[in-house]
Amino acid sequence: MVCSCLTKYRADSSLEQSSILIWLKSFAADVAEHQAMTEPVKQSEVQEPKPSRLEEARRVIEEYANDLREVLRKLRQKMN
Repeated sequence: MVCSCLTKYRADSSLEQSSILIWLKSFAADVAEHQAMTEPVKQSEVQEPKPSRLEEARRVIEEYANDLREVLRKLRQKMN
């Protein structure tokens, strides 16, 4: 008789623990969702607009010209 009472108590206890864990998980999810909704958007998360095709072309040409200047500088140093 004592054994069956303990078994029933343990079963009820584990049921309570599992329902408490389920409630805690759902509560934590609700808190996380609330925080995500109330936090301001950080500047680093905001994407800057893509440069126009003209700006991108100018940037590429400038990089190429700078590379050529570097090559010419190195060749001049070797000549002297």
